[in-house]
Amino acid sequence: MLSKRIFMLMFLLVFLFLVGCNPSTPPIEENQSPIIISTPVSTAKVGTEYIYNVGATDPDEDSLTYSLIVKPSGMTINSTTGIISWKPICGQAGDNPVIVEVSDGALSDTQSFTIKVSSPPAPPVPPVNHAPIITSIPGDTAIVGIEYTYDVEATDPDGDILTYSLTVKPDDMSIDSGTGLISWIPTSLQIGTNDITAKVSDGEKSDTQSFTITANPKTYTITATAKSGGSISPSGDITVNEGTDKTFTITPDSVFYLIDDVLVDENSEGKVSSYTFNNVTGDHTIHASFILMGPVYNQTQNLHYNIIQVAINAANAGDTILVMAGIYPEDVVIPHDKDGLQLIGAGSGVTSIIAPGGRDSRAIALGGNLGLIDGIKVQGFTLVTADTNYAFIALSGTTADGPPYTANLELEDIVVDGGQRGICLNAVQGVTLVDVHVSTIGTFGDGAIEMTGVSDFTFTQGSIVGNYIGIRLQIPPALYYGSNGNLHIHDSSLSDNATAVENQDASTIIDATNNWWGDATGPYHATTNPDGLGNAVSNYVNFGSWNTSP
Repeated sequence: MLSKRIFMLMFLLVFLFLVGCNPSTPPIEENQSPIIISTPVSTAKVGTEYIYNVGATDPDEDSLTYSLIVKPSGMTINSTTGIISWKPICGQAGDNPVIVEVSDGALSDTQSFTIKVSSPPAPPVPPVNHAPIITSIPGDTAIVGIEYTYDVEATDPDGDILTYSLTVKPDDMSIDSGTGLISWIPTSLQIGTNDITAKVSDGEKSDTQSFTITANPKTYTITATAKSGGSISPSGDITVNEGTDKTFTITPDSVFYLIDDVLVDENSEGKVSSYTFNNVTGDHTIHASFILMGPVYNQTQNLHYNIIQVAINAANAGDTILVMAGIYPEDVVIPHDKDGLQLIGAGSGVTSIIAPGGRDSRAIALGGNLGLIDGIKVQGFTLVTADTNYAFIALSGTTADGPPYTANLELEDIVVDGGQRGICLNAVQGVTLVDVHVSTIGTFGDGAIEMTGVSDFTFTQGSIVGNYIGIRLQIPPALYYGSNGNLHIHDSSLSDNATAVENQDASTIIDATNNWWGDATGPYHATTNPDGLGNAVSNYVNFGSWNTSP
């Protein structure tokens, strides 16, 4: 067995020697491996075809065959060309390992790589369309015959082109579809409320605006004015609807004025107390003027005067004479034949009679000394006198009729302030003084209200203030005066007088209860109220209960 092995070894050595020493015998060539020389594509997208052309060389120029050893599902390779094809699906997003092999039949080469597959981008979100928005505010009134316009304004967040329309509208109203301008001329048949709905659209979405327009008739202005002395009603700039009527009333301020003229559009219409504009179709003016007929007016006879005494002299018994506010420098006498006469001023604060002075100068005197004078009323004056005369006096003297000389006298809203003497009442039966105020009468010796032969006397709601003697009652003479009696002073202020009430007639008691005496402790009387700190009173005055405040 060993010899056989030695033989074979020797044979092999001889063979190798012979071959190596014989140059004419060609050598045997060794096969070399193919080599992949391309760079793989390492990224892909879902749904997009992936291509990779595997490139390889073979030193022996052998035919090569390509194959995939590791691959994702769906990937293929052309075994001859080496082109890899693949369309990744959604589940293959991410890393996908691949091993490709090239072979010459004996030897091979491989290439390992990873394909990163990305998901496809999300499909684009379709843009959201936003509705346009109307931003303007419409006017809510229109006038018949005059064009109404309203420019509807709107914004669109997307910048879309907008179209305007009217879905609700009155007849003849229109809108510009491109600009939104509404135009309308109302007619008289459309007076009142009119409903409108405007719409703006971007072709897909829209906005609406509903509103109401009140159509009013066309109007004109009538300017009404008046001079002093009266008024016109209505006055000022008056708005009047076209085609309607308007009446104006002209009224004097008082009985002392009359209508002088009424001018309509500068043309005189005379002394009319009213004027009507019919079927108004334009602007107009109306102006009223007045004339003062006289500051003294006999209301009963409808007569005007400039002087109080002239009016009294011309008056009949029972007439009412009105006196305009002002100052009258007169000494007024009311004769005995003017029974029932009423002399009424505009008020004591605005109407004054000032006696000019002299021995017989009194602001107002009643002529009862020549005969009984009955039912006289004097109201609404301030009375001023000069020298030592009385501001108001009911005259006394011999009369065939006998006492009294004056009956049923009324004084109301009378003021006497200053002077030597105030009011003197002689032989008067029935006298009422309401809201009469007498003050600062001097020290001549008489009372601010001096009385003799007076009965049925009432003084109420007045004041006797700041006088030397407030109210004094004297004993009447034996003839022509009558007696004193039934005298009342109530609800008045008697303060700051040296003596508030002095009664010289022991036969009658003055009832002076419920008055203010200047102090809450009441009037001073040495016997009946020695602690009173108010004005002093004489005997024969019943001050009883008194007011503790003015």
